[in-house]
Amino acid sequence: MKEEIATLPKVHKLKTWPKYFLDVREGVKTFEVRKNDRDFKVGDFLLLQEFDPFTKSFTGNEVWVKVTYKLDGGGFGLDAEHCVLSIALAPFGELINVTI
Repeated sequence: MKEEIATLPKVHKLKTWPKYFLDVREGVKTFEVRKNDRDFKVGDFLLLQEFDPFTKSFTGNEVWVKVTYKLDGGGFGLDAEHCVLSIALAPFGELINVTI
């Protein structure tokens, strides 16, 4: 019998524009469409960092979310290089053992 090794969730730091950042923080936007270049997995955490594209600077606002579902590209009108991540605000208790 093959023994499965549990992998720890990864933390992905991602820039997020202000309008979308606020919608995530308010719980209105529950998904991210991203280039699938970071090996995203269900259970991973995203540290979304508000980034102003006009000033090209971070605002200092951050929100933690957890990936609850991943739809890989290549179908449903989504090119193969992208994915859709379903996200939920991360409960504080789940973040205690997360390292950046």
